[in-house]
Amino acid sequence: MANAADVGSSDGAPEIEITEGFRVGDLAAVVQLHSEVYAAEYGLDATFEAYVAEPLAQFAKARALNGERAGLIWFARTPDGVVGSLALIDGGDDVDAIRWVILIRALRGRGVGRALMQKAIDAAAARGKRSVELWTFDELKAAIALYEKCGFQNVERRTVQQWGKTINEVRMRRDLVHI
Repeated sequence: MANAADVGSSDGAPEIEITEGFRVGDLAAVVQLHSEVYAAEYGLDATFEAYVAEPLAQFAKARALNGERAGLIWFARTPDGVVGSLALIDGGDDVDAIRWVILIRALRGRGVGRALMQKAIDAAAARGKRSVELWTFDELKAAIALYEKCGFQNVERRTVQQWGKTINEVRMRRDLVHI
């Protein structure tokens, strides 16, 4: 269940451990991180919290019943607790979807996001998927840059009114090569 990998630190910052699978309190931590980060950094309202919480709870139930067939979820952890996450769920039609990507600001730029993305890409390939997709929005410039570095391309854009503001959503896809 727990597939740990340390993301090294040479600057005195705490070591970050990446684990796969839920522990008690992880759901609440992911919802809280999303709520706090997206409200503070992007001005999203409380409806975003429900947008994260409802499908995340459904995923956790499916994972409890069906194991890894339901998908995989990784957590970035420090001794203080969960500081980031990323999940890979079945998107249908030989596609996996990346969901619930979050990392606290203080730990960005240290390779943690890239490590989480690589775990998801590798897992999707191992699951025999043809591609991996995700939705984001255009204000997340650093995240989009990371996704592009990981081989994702923009495939769709749409403007929606949600979470208390106008959001320019971006769907991104990475095709997977199977040898």
